[in-house]
Amino acid sequence: MLSRATQELVSARAEIAALRQQVSELSGVVAELRAKLSQNSQNSSKPPSSDPPGAPSAPVKEKTGRKCGGQPGHQRHTRPLVPEDQVKQTHEYRPERCCSCGCSLEGVEGTFERYQTTEIPEPRAEVTENRQYTVVCPRCDCKTTAPMPAEAYQFLGLRALGVISLLSGVCRLSKRKVREVMWDLFKVSLADGSVPASEHLVSMSVAPAVAEAHEEVRKQPVKHADETPWYHGISRARAYMWMATTGQLTIFLVQMSRSAACARDLLGKALGILVTDRYKGYDWWPIERRQLCWAHIKRDIQAVIDAGGPACRLGRRLERQRRKLFTWWHLARSGTISRETLQFHVVTIRRAFGELLAAGALCSHQPTAGTCKDLLRLEPALWTFAFHEGVEPTNNLGERTIRHAVILRKLSYGTHSDAGARYVERILTVHASLRMQGRDVLTFLVDSLRAHLAKTQHPSLLPAPAPPLP
Repeated sequence: MLSRATQELVSARAEIAALRQQVSELSGVVAELRAKLSQNSQNSSKPPSSDPPGAPSAPVKEKTGRKCGGQPGHQRHTRPLVPEDQVKQTHEYRPERCCSCGCSLEGVEGTFERYQTTEIPEPRAEVTENRQYTVVCPRCDCKTTAPMPAEAYQFLGLRALGVISLLSGVCRLSKRKVREVMWDLFKVSLADGSVPASEHLVSMSVAPAVAEAHEEVRKQPVKHADETPWYHGISRARAYMWMATTGQLTIFLVQMSRSAACARDLLGKALGILVTDRYKGYDWWPIERRQLCWAHIKRDIQAVIDAGGPACRLGRRLERQRRKLFTWWHLARSGTISRETLQFHVVTIRRAFGELLAAGALCSHQPTAGTCKDLLRLEPALWTFAFHEGVEPTNNLGERTIRHAVILRKLSYGTHSDAGARYVERILTVHASLRMQGRDVLTFLVDSLRAHLAKTQHPSLLPAPAPPLP
């Protein structure tokens, strides 16, 4: 039987072991919380607006000593004058007497400078009355009603409907603000339900063109994809706005989750090369036809540097290789070096980067080890841009394109109904695609409404084919 002293010693040792285990667990929790507190827009996907006051700011460019604005010798840019046949009226200002001797200058020819002022005439809605006659036949007493175009039954004309949709979907105004603007600009009084009713009609009219755009984007050889949180329904349930763009066509889709199935709904079959971040919802896309965003990887590397210790040294070496990569990429993009030269240097950088990732996967700092393991898993998708024309090393195009939806979410708090979600998807698709192609949004909306009401061929969002070479 153990003595009392021995029992106390065994008990103390067991308590010490339990305390050590507890300290180890709490140390891990503290390290995790510290890592979260140190996250900012430079080392994570958090937006710059969420940075705390003490967060490090973006690197400031070195001052060149030059003044702001145009530099001496730069090409001058002036606003071109409108041709004279497009000028509504001309005012001529001639001097009557010499400013020196007072001699009359009447009838004396001189030179003149042209200055043009662009003014908007007072906008006011025009009301058109449509009278549909019904006539009784004097011989058989049959009533005959004259046919009338579908748009004649609308309280609001096609252009007015297009303007309402432009204000709500493109200018991101609330329905109340749309009503106010329509009254302030055009003296058009709208009821509470007129704005959503107009949005629904516009949504139905552009639906065929948007569906066609979805099919076309899925077939393109290179596309960028991204997603952002959205809110849907009366309860403001968490949803996501998905986006895919080719640079000339963009499609949006509201989905209730961020799963791989939603990504498949957006992108269809795995055709072409897909540029994305490291989100695992895209892992079903073949790795050899995928390009990861190096802007996101840059932030991951910065997070490794900020971890300190051995992870910091590893992060700095990774950052040196990343800078080398983009130095050669910028030279290739500007035409200074050939793509073959770029590929030669990428092979060397790839080998060094892979060795660093393999070493980082064994790092004692678990977040760093996890980042390195994930990058090793997706390593072939880091270098696709160097071996395929038209592929960018970043997803900046997708980030810029989805920004409009992000701002709309912050202003509108999402959508209430499925019909509202379809409208937002479609108007964002129309706006983004037409802006990329340099086409007029309002003209497209009016043409779509006319085609929908008359049941004729709808206009297309697809870019016009390039003219044949002579």
